[in-house]
Amino acid sequence: MVLGVHKEMPSILEKLQYPLIWETLNLLPVELANIQANELSNDPASASAPEHYRFGAFVYLARRNDTSSATLLNLIDAASADPDPGVTGAAISEILSHHHASEIHLVRGLKVISGLPIEFRPNEEVILKQYSARNATPNE
Repeated sequence: MVLGVHKEMPSILEKLQYPLIWETLNLLPVELANIQANELSNDPASASAPEHYRFGAFVYLARRNDTSSATLLNLIDAASADPDPGVTGAAISEILSHHHASEIHLVRGLKVISGLPIEFRPNEEVILKQYSARNATPNE
Protein backbone atom coordinates (compact mmCIF):
# COMPACT_ATOMS: atom_id res chain seq x y z
CA MET A 1 0.00 0.00 0.00
CA VAL A 2 1.40 3.35 -1.01
CA LEU A 3 0.56 6.20 1.27
CA GLY A 4 1.41 9.29 -0.64
CA VAL A 5 0.08 12.38 -2.24
CA HIS A 6 -2.22 12.21 -5.26
CA LYS A 7 -1.84 15.30 -7.44
CA GLU A 8 -5.44 16.28 -6.65
CA MET A 9 -5.30 15.17 -3.00
CA PRO A 10 -6.12 18.54 -1.38
CA SER A 11 -9.08 18.97 -3.73
CA ILE A 12 -10.36 15.43 -3.10
CA LEU A 13 -10.00 15.78 0.65
CA GLU A 14 -11.85 19.09 0.60
CA LYS A 15 -14.66 17.99 -1.73
CA LEU A 16 -15.29 14.87 0.32
CA GLN A 17 -15.04 16.69 3.65
CA TYR A 18 -12.22 14.57 5.03
CA PRO A 19 -11.10 16.01 8.37
CA LEU A 20 -7.68 17.69 8.30
CA ILE A 21 -6.09 14.70 10.07
CA TRP A 22 -6.31 12.67 6.84
CA GLU A 23 -4.01 15.16 5.11
CA THR A 24 -1.81 15.82 8.15
CA LEU A 25 -1.12 12.11 8.66
CA ASN A 26 -1.18 11.27 4.95
CA LEU A 27 -3.75 8.53 5.52
CA LEU A 28 -5.45 8.28 2.13
CA PRO A 29 -3.55 5.79 -0.07
CA VAL A 30 -2.73 7.00 -3.57
CA GLU A 31 -4.60 4.11 -5.19
CA LEU A 32 -7.77 4.94 -3.27
CA ALA A 33 -7.38 8.66 -3.97
CA ASN A 34 -7.18 7.76 -7.66
CA ILE A 35 -10.37 5.72 -7.46
CA GLN A 36 -12.22 8.43 -5.56
CA ALA A 37 -10.97 11.15 -7.93
CA ASN A 38 -12.17 9.08 -10.90
CA GLU A 39 -15.59 8.55 -9.34
CA LEU A 40 -15.89 12.26 -8.61
CA SER A 41 -15.02 13.23 -12.16
CA ASN A 42 -17.42 10.63 -13.62
CA ASP A 43 -20.24 11.51 -11.22
CA PRO A 44 -19.79 14.98 -9.69
CA ALA A 45 -23.19 14.67 -7.97
CA SER A 46 -21.77 11.87 -5.80
CA ALA A 47 -19.88 14.55 -3.86
CA SER A 48 -23.23 15.38 -2.24
CA ALA A 49 -22.81 12.24 -0.10
CA PRO A 50 -19.17 12.54 0.97
CA GLU A 51 -19.69 10.35 4.03
CA HIS A 52 -19.87 7.32 1.72
CA TYR A 53 -16.42 8.06 0.36
CA ARG A 54 -14.96 8.64 3.83
CA PHE A 55 -16.49 5.46 5.22
CA GLY A 56 -15.23 3.60 2.16
CA ALA A 57 -11.71 4.78 2.96
CA PHE A 58 -12.00 3.44 6.50
CA VAL A 59 -13.27 0.09 5.23
CA TYR A 60 -10.57 -0.06 2.56
CA LEU A 61 -7.83 0.42 5.14
CA ALA A 62 -9.39 -1.60 7.96
CA ARG A 63 -9.77 -4.67 5.74
CA ARG A 64 -6.25 -4.68 4.34
CA ASN A 65 -3.81 -7.17 5.82
CA ASP A 66 -0.92 -4.73 5.46
CA THR A 67 -2.48 -1.93 7.50
CA SER A 68 -0.15 -1.40 10.44
CA SER A 69 -1.02 -1.04 14.10
CA ALA A 70 0.13 2.59 13.98
CA THR A 71 -2.12 3.32 11.01
CA LEU A 72 -5.05 1.74 12.87
CA LEU A 73 -4.45 4.14 15.76
CA ASN A 74 -4.35 7.04 13.32
CA LEU A 75 -7.58 5.81 11.76
CA ILE A 76 -9.27 5.78 15.17
CA ASP A 77 -8.21 9.40 15.59
CA ALA A 78 -9.46 10.19 12.08
CA ALA A 79 -12.78 8.49 12.85
CA SER A 80 -13.17 10.54 16.02
CA ALA A 81 -12.65 13.70 13.92
CA ASP A 82 -15.21 12.75 11.28
CA PRO A 83 -18.10 15.22 11.01
CA ASP A 84 -20.66 12.40 10.69
CA PRO A 85 -21.20 10.39 13.90
CA GLY A 86 -22.59 7.52 11.84
CA VAL A 87 -19.30 7.27 9.99
CA THR A 88 -17.40 7.52 13.28
CA GLY A 89 -19.26 4.60 14.89
CA ALA A 90 -19.20 2.35 11.84
CA ALA A 91 -15.53 3.13 11.14
CA ILE A 92 -14.47 2.32 14.71
CA SER A 93 -16.27 -1.00 14.45
CA GLU A 94 -14.41 -1.79 11.20
CA ILE A 95 -11.04 -0.71 12.61
CA LEU A 96 -11.42 -2.81 15.76
CA SER A 97 -12.13 -5.91 13.66
CA HIS A 98 -8.64 -5.75 12.08
CA HIS A 99 -6.28 -8.57 13.07
CA HIS A 100 -3.67 -6.02 14.23
CA ALA A 101 -6.14 -4.37 16.61
CA SER A 102 -4.80 -4.75 20.14
CA GLU A 103 -5.92 -3.67 23.58
CA ILE A 104 -4.69 -0.12 22.98
CA HIS A 105 -6.89 0.10 19.86
CA LEU A 106 -9.82 -1.37 21.74
CA VAL A 107 -9.52 1.09 24.64
CA ARG A 108 -9.11 4.10 22.35
CA GLY A 109 -11.92 2.97 20.04
CA LEU A 110 -14.36 2.29 22.88
CA LYS A 111 -13.58 5.70 24.35
CA VAL A 112 -14.53 7.33 21.04
CA ILE A 113 -17.69 5.22 20.79
CA SER A 114 -18.76 6.16 24.32
CA GLY A 115 -18.84 9.83 23.31
CA LEU A 116 -21.21 9.27 20.39
CA PRO A 117 -24.97 9.84 20.55
CA ILE A 118 -26.56 6.49 21.42
CA GLU A 119 -28.14 6.04 17.98
CA PHE A 120 -24.70 6.06 16.34
CA ARG A 121 -22.90 3.74 18.75
CA PRO A 122 -22.00 0.29 17.49
CA ASN A 123 -22.82 -2.54 19.87
CA GLU A 124 -19.91 -2.54 22.33
CA GLU A 125 -20.77 -6.03 23.56
CA VAL A 126 -20.43 -7.42 20.04
CA ILE A 127 -17.11 -5.58 19.55
CA LEU A 128 -15.78 -7.00 22.83
CA LYS A 129 -16.88 -10.55 21.96
CA GLN A 130 -15.29 -10.36 18.52
CA TYR A 131 -12.09 -8.95 20.01
CA SER A 132 -11.97 -11.65 22.69
CA ALA A 133 -12.61 -14.44 20.19
CA ARG A 134 -9.91 -13.13 17.85
CA ASN A 135 -7.37 -12.88 20.67
CA ALA A 136 -8.22 -16.06 22.58
CA THR A 137 -5.46 -18.60 23.05
CA PRO A 138 -6.21 -22.21 21.99
CA ASN A 139 -6.44 -23.31 25.65
CA GLU A 140 -9.17 -20.82 26.50
